[in-house]
Amino acid sequence: MVVSERPVLYKGIRQDKGLGPQPVFKDGVIMDIRPSQKLYNHSSEFNWGYNGSSPAQLALALLYDVSGDRMKAVRYHQEFKHEFVASWQDEWTITADVIANWLSSMGD
Repeated sequence: MVVSERPVLYKGIRQDKGLGPQPVFKDGVIMDIRPSQKLYNHSSEFNWGYNGSSPAQLALALLYDVSGDRMKAVRYHQEFKHEFVASWQDEWTITADVIANWLSSMGD
């Protein structure tokens, strides 16, 4: 896993009262859900703040985007969802470094 000199920032801002797909930004650019869906298709959209399929898809996307490791992303995304994504409020940010450190702490 490579940790960059300038931290990559992921951000979500709830729109439309949280109904429907919610945009997630990576350094200001909307993230594409499709790479994560190729690993495991929980949902057709990202969302957060609860323990459902759309937050699971977001957790998977974040882990995969940071690590590039398909197996780790699939293995740990539900735990990452429970520890982070499910508790996020209307607006949140997290850096790639925080995600990478969390993944490293998982021990493989």
